[in-house]
Amino acid sequence: MSVTTATLTDPIAIVNEQESSNPITLQRLNDTPSTHATSSPSPTCPSGLHLLLIFVSLILALLLGGLDANILAPAIPHITDSFHTTANVGWYASSYRFAACAFQLFFGKCHKSFPAKWLFILSNVIFLLGSVLSAAAVSSGMFMLGRAVTGAGLGGSAGGLFVILLRVLPPAKRPLGMSLVGAVEGLATVVAPALGGMITQNLSWRWCFWINIPICSASILVLIFLLPLLPPSDHQPSRAWIETFHELDVLSTLILIPSLVSLFIALNWAGVTYAWHNPRIVVLFVIFGVLLAAFVWTQIWRGNEATIPIRVLRERDVVTAAWFGFCVASALNVVEYYLPTYFQIVQGWTPTHSGWMMLPLIIATIIGTLIQGSGTTLLGYYTPFMLLTSLLLPIATGVLTTCSSPTTSLSKLIVYPIFIGLGAGLGFLGPQHTVQTALPNSDAPLGLSLVLFAQNFGPAVFISVAQAVFTNRLSVNIPAHEGAVVRVENLGLNQLSIFDTAELDVAITASGKSVAQTWYLAAGLGECLLWDQR
Repeated sequence: MSVTTATLTDPIAIVNEQESSNPITLQRLNDTPSTHATSSPSPTCPSGLHLLLIFVSLILALLLGGLDANILAPAIPHITDSFHTTANVGWYASSYRFAACAFQLFFGKCHKSFPAKWLFILSNVIFLLGSVLSAAAVSSGMFMLGRAVTGAGLGGSAGGLFVILLRVLPPAKRPLGMSLVGAVEGLATVVAPALGGMITQNLSWRWCFWINIPICSASILVLIFLLPLLPPSDHQPSRAWIETFHELDVLSTLILIPSLVSLFIALNWAGVTYAWHNPRIVVLFVIFGVLLAAFVWTQIWRGNEATIPIRVLRERDVVTAAWFGFCVASALNVVEYYLPTYFQIVQGWTPTHSGWMMLPLIIATIIGTLIQGSGTTLLGYYTPFMLLTSLLLPIATGVLTTCSSPTTSLSKLIVYPIFIGLGAGLGFLGPQHTVQTALPNSDAPLGLSLVLFAQNFGPAVFISVAQAVFTNRLSVNIPAHEGAVVRVENLGLNQLSIFDTAELDVAITASGKSVAQTWYLAAGLGECLLWDQR
């Protein structure tokens, strides 16, 4: 996949601004310039039924990621009941995203030195271990640990999936292949809320994670025997192990992990456990800033051997793609995470009903992804779909903030999520296409890892922020019933029925307002997409 230029008069192309002294050019997925050549699949790569089995096995791993990321939301109220607290709700998703972020860039660097096959299999083994820990958790802390281990596995498998597809698919088929990947992930997210609701209601929320075991094991076994040992993009057989270890830039990862830990702890504690101006919160933010500065310095110091080489960041399209993915994923996840809470607590629906009501949002996301993939293959341009996302997403998330009371009409609860899903789906895979066209094949794993890092880092941060907003606004929205707020935090969202009628009405109304106020974050992130297009 590559970049060519088209004139401004092309009716399909979308403007891609270059330096102000140069004419405006337009990006198209077509013929490849020699400077950004991406290699075709090796003659030894599989084809036919062999390729199909590999593709299905990769998709099974992707299916797990889609299920695990979205099956949690309908189960949240029941998980809070099991652990008798709502204080760590934000961490249940953030720990998963945090670990994915922390290891995303490291695995991307590994793909330049080690075979993608074994890295992908290792990532899935880690994912499997995290699923076992989550399912068997006996405390909120153990559950968060399991989610973090699962996220670390996702950090390796998500990037590895795209790297493997780039190696085994011909360039002409990559847009369609990517759209199928997006559609399958969307299908997983369609099934996940309803499946999570039914499992939680009829069995236990723990089975939401036990189901990962057979699927992941089957995927690993097939890939062990069928996936060829594709050489890494920077393969040098004569290189010593010490040189390979040095090029992995482990120091940067060791700096990045505590930096992100400090940030996420601060975001989860601030305004919930401690006030924002509490010394603990201030110190955590200072640690994050100092370590982040150290991480940036190591990237500059190591130059082309850095985890994120400067040459990659100099590509404006790559940075823009990462920012675009950051905003879209963050906005979509904030809505997805708190919509089931609104359905169950404010509307009073069961987890199963709540899961089914997530279908309009997720099906629309799938449709948007398929339109983008087939449209890119047909037209040769991906940027028009990203522009549509920039227009639809802020409007749709903005009107969703009006849904806060139990009397909100059913039509609004269906139509608004449809437009949010359609807007997000049209541009969700645009950043991946951008990176593939902007970078040479040797740097594609690094660019993809940067985009995937942004798509995980954004939700990890903003779900934590949304949790702080929800908790703080809840305390403000029930000023006359402070005891009720404390009791909700110590009991669980599904146990509001212990309140008397007057307290219950106040708590439900306040919960609805508080959830709606978290969606202002999604609307603001959508507006940032408009800035990105400028």
